[in-house]
Amino acid sequence: QARTASHLMWETSLAPTHEIYGWTQGMKANPDEVVKMTVAVKQQNTEHITKLLEQVSDPKSSQYGKYLSMEEVGNIIRPTPEAISTVSSWLKELGCVKVMFTPNSNWARCVTTVGAVERAIPSAKFYVFEHQHRSKPLVRSMGAFEVNVEVAKHVDIISGISDFPPVKQRKEHPVSSPQADDWSFRPSGGDSVMSVSIHYPNSLEAPQTFVLSIQQELSNVSFTFEASSVKVGDESYELNALGLMNSDAQVTLNVTTNSGVSSKPYESPVAVAPWVTASLVRSLYDIPDGLVSQFPNNSQAVAEFDEQYYSPSDLKQFTQLMGIPLPEVDLQGSNDPTNPGVESTLDIQWIITTGSNITTTFWYVESGFLTEWALEVSADPNPPLVHSISYGEPETVVTSDTLDRLNSEFQQLGLRGVTIISTSGDIGVSDGFPRGCNSDTPDFPSSSPWTTSLGASALARDYTTPFCTTDQEISGSPIVCAFNAEVPCSAGTGQGFTTGGGFSYKNPQPSYQTEVVTQYLNSTSDIPPSSWFNEAGRGFNDVTALGSNIVIIYNGAYAVTGGTSASGPIVAGLLALINDSLLSAGKASLGFANPFLY
Repeated sequence: QARTASHLMWETSLAPTHEIYGWTQGMKANPDEVVKMTVAVKQQNTEHITKLLEQVSDPKSSQYGKYLSMEEVGNIIRPTPEAISTVSSWLKELGCVKVMFTPNSNWARCVTTVGAVERAIPSAKFYVFEHQHRSKPLVRSMGAFEVNVEVAKHVDIISGISDFPPVKQRKEHPVSSPQADDWSFRPSGGDSVMSVSIHYPNSLEAPQTFVLSIQQELSNVSFTFEASSVKVGDESYELNALGLMNSDAQVTLNVTTNSGVSSKPYESPVAVAPWVTASLVRSLYDIPDGLVSQFPNNSQAVAEFDEQYYSPSDLKQFTQLMGIPLPEVDLQGSNDPTNPGVESTLDIQWIITTGSNITTTFWYVESGFLTEWALEVSADPNPPLVHSISYGEPETVVTSDTLDRLNSEFQQLGLRGVTIISTSGDIGVSDGFPRGCNSDTPDFPSSSPWTTSLGASALARDYTTPFCTTDQEISGSPIVCAFNAEVPCSAGTGQGFTTGGGFSYKNPQPSYQTEVVTQYLNSTSDIPPSSWFNEAGRGFNDVTALGSNIVIIYNGAYAVTGGTSASGPIVAGLLALINDSLLSAGKASLGFANPFLY
């Protein structure tokens, strides 16, 4: 951060996140536009928090499970009176009439205006930004802004001026790469079925027939469709092939017109596999039939952002169709049930599938991202015991101050007996960050040593039993074993996405995983060159669970989605169910789960 005699230039990210996250700059903001400020006040004794957490989360420690209350944590980390006073005075200089501090005085919030902030901070120039996946605009300044050094030394995070939240793109299944002058298609597999969406421009010669060729391990089949019978909209067609084997498939589509035949293969395999339902997951993960929560004070939550709401009627329909109880759902923040998001729908429906009959909080953060979430949860004297976060951003763009502060917040929640599940994204090791192919880009907060990071797997046939790999036949039929195994989700094996994972560049490797990581690196030959990742960093994922072909109810209809965003709430609910047994036996909750898991 550049410094002058009395001021330094404060950076909220290490890259132009408005461009990375797809925000488009518009007109200059009106001076009367509201600015919601959040400030993380520098805390004391954070090293002591780390040591205490290591003790209470280590099953071998005599202090295991001896958690602290919010007040007891506050007595350790509460900022100095000077820090609190300095931050309060500075926010009032920015036009805030009322500055509100959290109970432990380590966070401050207030509301001001664009005009007031621009007068107090001349380098701040606010504009209106819009995003194609968000209905509401965002008012922000771009780049660094000056902060008095006497203020800066008491602050970890400043949110509301130039921070841009990542926006979760809707997990729909569009036709891949539609071109105005060419046709394209996208197949998706289900339980013995395949659906194919076709984009066929009106500018092309009209199609007469579509021939879908599907090559699988033990069969090759073709399906012919009259174009007129499968047209579902302007320039769009939908094909459905039934009676397929549940196995990976190579797909080719031929289009016949008066002039001839045009043929295209799909660029990657397509996984034809069973739908993932509540009964399948509960059976695969050995949840006994009928096991539901018995402890009334048990709790779990999903964290939601950027207009990701849920529909209570969808949730009710989902529980009825899956045969699971409809739990009490508490709302933190707001909800628009008429505008549910796919992400939030997936989260809420699947955390209650494994965490059955457990009081569940839909925790919606009105504005901002992880900073605001951490503020809200830390200020709750009795937060839910398990939180599932299906959101993240490239570790590369997160400043050291922000990363260290959020790590400290995760530690403090763990010290209070809270478990945090984070998911690692659906774009492999790149996290969608355009850095080229010779280095990974870890996802945060999955790269935090203080969260439990989730990857996604897909159902697979049992190929470990010799009987299942024989080329013999029984009564003339090939031997095909059931789907009772899992493999990592990969675009290369037909799941349509690749699970995230990798090694942190900013968080050192924690002691609880050193032995496992060393064994992995020494026993695995198929890894990138050591210069492409930081083998001394925190390795993730910690756990993997099903994340492909996940069934949800969305806007009153069946839908299929997937991603690590599915595996996260599935495992969050599992851990909440374990909490139920612990609490019912008079024991403490799991809290920070990684030392226990490893």
